[in-house]
Amino acid sequence: MSWIVENWQLKLLAGVLSFGLFVAVAFQQNPVVTKLIKDVPVSYENAPSDVELINAPGRQNVTVYGLASSVNNVTQTNLQVKVDLSRVKPGLQVLTASVRALVPGVSVTSDHVNFSASVEDRVTKQITVEARTTSAPGWQVTKATVTVTTPSNQNSGAVTVAAPRSFFDGLTAYVTFGPVSANATVPNLPIHYERAGKEVQLPNNNVIPLPTADAVTAALSIEASKPKQTINVPVVETPSGTPATGYRITAVSIAPLFIDVSGSADDLSRIDSVILPAIAVDGATQTITRAVRVSTLPPNTSSSIAQVTVTITIQRNPATSPSPGP
Repeated sequence: MSWIVENWQLKLLAGVLSFGLFVAVAFQQNPVVTKLIKDVPVSYENAPSDVELINAPGRQNVTVYGLASSVNNVTQTNLQVKVDLSRVKPGLQVLTASVRALVPGVSVTSDHVNFSASVEDRVTKQITVEARTTSAPGWQVTKATVTVTTPSNQNSGAVTVAAPRSFFDGLTAYVTFGPVSANATVPNLPIHYERAGKEVQLPNNNVIPLPTADAVTAALSIEASKPKQTINVPVVETPSGTPATGYRITAVSIAPLFIDVSGSADDLSRIDSVILPAIAVDGATQTITRAVRVSTLPPNTSSSIAQVTVTITIQRNPATSPSPGP
């Protein structure tokens, strides 16, 4: 046994050097490394139902370290960043997230991270959904009705939203459709939100828990018509028949000579005058004055003037002697 203890100092030194060499070779092949894992999801737990967390980060960068063979297996999915919200109250809050690596042999450089966030009351409100339509040329929307169907099958013109109190400041909800060229019922139009002319997303990713709405679509019933226009056109009278021998028509006057006709642009585009029913002058020897109804307007048009006065002036023809009487 003496050989064991002989020169034990040298043997101990040799063993230490051998172990050191082994460790050096081993770590050269599998060194200790650090790695930055970006955008690790942050989970928020135990959130009270009556508050909302605003501008809280949804992701966090985490630095880990350990042997390269272990660190290489670290991804966003095997890291945990958790925040306990059970004690938050309205106001500006400093929150602490616990950070943990789930890969054996891997550690995080910091087991917690602090950040600031605002906490507001969570409220529920009904927001009337507006109808925003555009009309095709020659058409106008006379009525637009929005119907929101909720999961409870209650139909109304409003959507119920749960969100932070400040979320509702200046908020409007609407559906849009067009161009409109006929009566229509349009289902499943997405409900949009807007504030000061800018689109607002719902759910909003910087709010925890996410704002919710009891409906995401609405139906729109539209009544539309071609708007009426008015034009001023002349009235024309063409007598029928001929006066008695030796007499002639010297003038035809109408009062009023021009009337307003109303109708759609398409209907009015085909009108340049209104022809009155013909007045017979057969055998007439004197001026004829009659009230004539304006009854020959084209379909789908109308006039505020129901009748006009027509005067047909009949005079003796100086170039012809009248026929002698019986």
